[in-house]
Amino acid sequence: MAPLPPEILLLSLSTLLAHPPTHKHHTRSLFVAQLALRKCLSLPGLDSNTECRAWTELAEVGLRTGLNEPGVESEVERAITKALVIAKKHPSLRVYKTQLTHLSSKLALHKNNPRFAQNALKKHLTNSVLPSDPPHVQYSAHLAYITSLSTIPDTDHHSASSGHLWVLTAIREFHQLAADNGHLQVALLATVLELRELVQAGLWSKVGLSLTSIEEQLSISSDLEPAAPSAPVPSAFKLAEKPKLLGGTDLEKVLIVQALMIGVIYHTYTGDNANAQSRMKKLHDLLDNGALDAFGKFGVVELDLGGGTPLLIQVTHPKVIFGLGFLVSAVAKRDPVGRKPKRRVFAGEGVALVDREVKKEVPLPLWASSADVHEIQLRMQKMKADMLCELIGVAITRSEFDDAERSLAQIIAHTRTYGLFSAYSARITLHQAHLAHALAQTDRAWKCYQVAAFLSRKRTPSTSTALTANTTHPSRSTPNANANNEDEDDGCEDDWVNVSARAGDMWLRIGVLSAIEDEEEREEALEVLRIPGMEIAKECEGLGGTLKTVGAVLTACLAKEFLVTKTHLRAALQLTSAAGDNHMRALILSLIAEQYLHTSTEHAETILNTAEQIAAGLGAQPKPTNDAPGAKGKAKESPGTAESKATQANGVGNAYLRLWIGQRSLELKRRAGDEKGVAKQIVMNEKLSQEVKALEKRKLGQIPSPKITTTCLVTDARQWQSNRGPSLFPTPTFIPPFSQAQYLYVLKRIQGYFTVIFSQNPIMLACRSCGVEDCLDLRDVPVGQCKLRKGSKCGSCFAIELLDAEIEAAKETLACLFKKHFTLKAERNHEHDSFSRLPPEIISRVFVSCRPEEPYISRSTPQLWTYVNINIDDPASLESNGFQNG
Repeated sequence: MAPLPPEILLLSLSTLLAHPPTHKHHTRSLFVAQLALRKCLSLPGLDSNTECRAWTELAEVGLRTGLNEPGVESEVERAITKALVIAKKHPSLRVYKTQLTHLSSKLALHKNNPRFAQNALKKHLTNSVLPSDPPHVQYSAHLAYITSLSTIPDTDHHSASSGHLWVLTAIREFHQLAADNGHLQVALLATVLELRELVQAGLWSKVGLSLTSIEEQLSISSDLEPAAPSAPVPSAFKLAEKPKLLGGTDLEKVLIVQALMIGVIYHTYTGDNANAQSRMKKLHDLLDNGALDAFGKFGVVELDLGGGTPLLIQVTHPKVIFGLGFLVSAVAKRDPVGRKPKRRVFAGEGVALVDREVKKEVPLPLWASSADVHEIQLRMQKMKADMLCELIGVAITRSEFDDAERSLAQIIAHTRTYGLFSAYSARITLHQAHLAHALAQTDRAWKCYQVAAFLSRKRTPSTSTALTANTTHPSRSTPNANANNEDEDDGCEDDWVNVSARAGDMWLRIGVLSAIEDEEEREEALEVLRIPGMEIAKECEGLGGTLKTVGAVLTACLAKEFLVTKTHLRAALQLTSAAGDNHMRALILSLIAEQYLHTSTEHAETILNTAEQIAAGLGAQPKPTNDAPGAKGKAKESPGTAESKATQANGVGNAYLRLWIGQRSLELKRRAGDEKGVAKQIVMNEKLSQEVKALEKRKLGQIPSPKITTTCLVTDARQWQSNRGPSLFPTPTFIPPFSQAQYLYVLKRIQGYFTVIFSQNPIMLACRSCGVEDCLDLRDVPVGQCKLRKGSKCGSCFAIELLDAEIEAAKETLACLFKKHFTLKAERNHEHDSFSRLPPEIISRVFVSCRPEEPYISRSTPQLWTYVNINIDDPASLESNGFQNG
């Protein structure tokens, strides 16, 4: 057997030694592959095919190594340029152009030049890809171009709408090519890409049409109850004839799962609970029956195009899909009533799932890079943050304020640890506002609503907005010339959060007006709020079913005419009933009952009873479990489902609303002469009144466990405040203090984070100071010098700063305790001495006669110092009285 030529052997080493990015030898294999390719290129007499292939593989290995490594970026750029020159000179090497163009676009995106990447791919798609090329080459070029358009920020386009229009146009061309070639599954892929882009663009009016069309093409609608509309809906991407179910291929299962997830989100957003639950049931059935297997081990689906090279499609990783199943389920379950609300159950189990999965190795193909591992891990952490938001929301609606504060502290620590705080700061602040609003802390709630509206405001390329403290409408903003210099903690644009914060602020203002006793004065103040309130209500109409309901209730409260109020309340009740949101439904029923108190008492009493049942159900607690003898113990609770003893012992639900309902019910019972019912209602109202008083005395941060002051987070809040002005951010108490359990939670999260990073590449375990692996040398690096993260400290510095602050606080506390202990002992000695309670004149007379040894009394008695008794025969006596011996 003849030996392989050196160039062939060197070219094959990169493939033979390839390892996935989570393998311990991944970095070494890349290093050896680079050496082999460089050696191959240095050989004389290489033919054009071998040289072009070597330069292409060198660029691929460089991208897998990471463009941030020293010298890699320049080497990759040189390799791509060399390979393109060779491919242009030899028409037979045109097949390399597609791959080289993809590599060039990735390099351009790394250099923050997305426009170049887009133009290069578009030019290649137009000039280099021919109809005679294999289908997988054509489809790969189209998908690469669509991906490049999707990754370009909206600010790089003339407007956000034009950017999404370019993406939709590219998808339309891709769909047309697949339809012309008769590849129906590729055409179905294009329809799902269209649906995803419509959701990304927020074009919800078109999402419904596209979703209905896709469900018909995938034969989903026939299995749903209630069934989707049977009338055919026009779609830009609808096939010429409805395709049959193509044997249940892996790609079809993937598309069905993604279409169902988008369908659940869409119908939940629009407030159609029936359609959302039917799709979620179908989704659960598919996932339980092994639909995740269709995503493959690495999230890569192979599609047979009828002979020839198959098309490899990168889809969502199965680990991400599994976590999304919990998140989508938690979002869809809006009803917080019950002993174990499913919204909390799914969110809590999802948080526990993410904590388990991030510790495991991420399976990835050989051509993946460490950046792919980081992207998947970051997606998992984002899902955890979203599920923590769901836990906060359900805890506030159920008046479980301790749980809400714990989850808020967790999400603040979590987002800061993983660099996500800027993306979630507006939502976190809105949750803080809702919590303060629920606890009747008006000032804090008003400030948090302002900050949430500011952080989620709309951005423009030339101007930014800022809030002013004395404005009548906190939602309104003024231009700021420093728009382009915004730091990373400036929040992100979010219309839903912005309108929600402004609506909450308006609710707060309306509620404050109820304290005005003079009716004319109250009406004048309400008149000032009508115009901005109606504007906010109008904006709520286009932002989903929940905000549409809020807008209807807001309009009803601001309306001057009774019929207008009644009409909008009825519409709001229909919306919230269709959405399955009993929390909002209880409030609307109470407002409707108020309209009938003096006109139809029986109807009012019926409505009040329904509202009371819902409000009481918001505090329903799980039944106590009686452990049988010999039981193995309680089951381990997930982080989201574990409840404090204080919360379990309460079980009152919405105390404020129940007290309001109880007062009206008491009035109706007195009218009806129901003495027994009156007595019973008085007892219940007294209990609810005591609960309301306890809530009014409660302060944020009063979690029943030892507290540790988070000086790090408070310092960040003060620094943010100094950059934005004194009126934009609440006081440092905006971030609640950590409890001992939360502090340990932060340390565990930091430890888990570095465990994941190190497990990806064990070679990086070497000490950065001495270069020795497994070095245990701990240097005392000042926390203020941490530069690992832009604008914030790394996880270790964050934990060390917390510990340093706690140590200093403990020292100060210990010093104060010693001082107090010394003072109390002196006071105790004085109080226990009966002689010291005599008048000073008598004590002085006694001391004159007895010459006591008590120093503080003897020094204050002048009669004792009229003579000095010195024994000259005793040297010690002389020295004690200040005389020198001799």
